[in-house]
Amino acid sequence: MNGIDLTRKEKSLGDFIVSQAFVLEEKMYKESAGKLFIKYAIPQMIGLLFNSVYVIVDGIFIGNRIGSTALAAAGIAVLHHGI
Repeated sequence: MNGIDLTRKEKSLGDFIVSQAFVLEEKMYKESAGKLFIKYAIPQMIGLLFNSVYVIVDGIFIGNRIGSTALAAAGIAVLHHGI
């Protein structure tokens, strides 16, 4: 299972998840702030880029195919979904 050993003292998946959370917390304190920033910021930026491209392309298709009223409705729906 990708190097994960559940036969140790963790008998349930919940115990395993909690133990891994402590391992990650220890790594957070040991690594430098710059390395952690890059480690977590870069994937977040890539995800935001894909999301932005999706919204732009979706807007192009809706605006060209259905019209400006549908595009306005999609814009309101995106804002509502974000809240």
